[in-house]
Amino acid sequence: MKKMIIAVALLVILLTGCTGQLTGEVVKEDVIKIGFISPMTGSAATYGLPAAKAAIMASEQINAEGGILGRQIELIVEDGACNAKLATNAANKLIHMDDVNVILGGHCSTESLAIAPIANDNKILQFASITSSKDFTDSGDYSFRNMPSSDYYAFRLAEYAYNVKGVRSVAVVYEQLDFPMSVYLSFAKSFEDLGGEIVTVQAYYSDETDFRSRLLKISESGVDAILFSSHGEDDAILYYRQLAELGMLDEYELIANVVGANQKVFDETNGLSAGAFTVGPYVDPARWQTAKMLQEYNTKYEQNPQTDYFFVASSYDALYLIKDAIESCSGDEVECLKNFLYSVEDWEGAAGTVSFDENGDVLSSLGLHYFDSDGEEIWEQI
Repeated sequence: MKKMIIAVALLVILLTGCTGQLTGEVVKEDVIKIGFISPMTGSAATYGLPAAKAAIMASEQINAEGGILGRQIELIVEDGACNAKLATNAANKLIHMDDVNVILGGHCSTESLAIAPIANDNKILQFASITSSKDFTDSGDYSFRNMPSSDYYAFRLAEYAYNVKGVRSVAVVYEQLDFPMSVYLSFAKSFEDLGGEIVTVQAYYSDETDFRSRLLKISESGVDAILFSSHGEDDAILYYRQLAELGMLDEYELIANVVGANQKVFDETNGLSAGAFTVGPYVDPARWQTAKMLQEYNTKYEQNPQTDYFFVASSYDALYLIKDAIESCSGDEVECLKNFLYSVEDWEGAAGTVSFDENGDVLSSLGLHYFDSDGEEIWEQI
């Protein structure tokens, strides 16, 4: 069986512990090149690296089964580090040097928003899997995603806070990056439309590690709840620890974006995040497609994904969706691939059922997510 080529030495070091570049006995005419841009380093690597592992696993499975139309996939993986400049450079390399017709990514909103104009100007298909910024909706005719927009799920988060938790006033702390800012803006609009009030907003830079002065200001504001929206788990861990240090942990309803209420944050704060709730894309690990993917991931990498399962499942599904598109089109001609994706309805994958709207956005199942006081992880589909 011919081997898949991964054309980035960095990925080899991260995933195999080896130096050098993996190679295979695949001649150019036999391969379908697909680009992949994800945060392999930096704070977003906590979900960017598992996403890459899932895509690599999918490509290996497809190649082992004969490839696509008898051709092997050459997955070319680039580190975007959730940085607009690096993602731009990676996209230009993939398009102009590697001659790809499809880019999977970014795997964070900052990457995806940087890639979109390049992909659309060059008529290259972009398929983003961990991107919820509402701004991506208008990115262009060649840009698709299989993660819902923050407008789609932040409305339900605001609705739950207002109608179920009885929250009427909120203080916001958010990181000045595309994803956390988009969650804040979408939540704030929905919450105010319901009759709630955003009392104070604290925007912080990514290199800040001390939230105490901001939290003390919030303690004087008289709010019912705090929404914390960060780019990665490390900031959320610091936030909960500092809330506890200031004796504020039990004084407010704690609202989070999807990375602020996950297993890693709960574990590394020794349960300080218990009760903090979020709403986000929901994937049921008991679904047979999801369970199969998770078992295969565990077998290959000797651990379960160390991030939200949806992030991994959606990245895995992306390659299989592109496979179906290429097979339907008898090749990777971009206009045909684009039209195929617009026509997709109720496609079943590891992340659930996928359909696309006229903007290339996906509508998916959502779930309320939190950890209770006993440490049990709760997902309630809504």
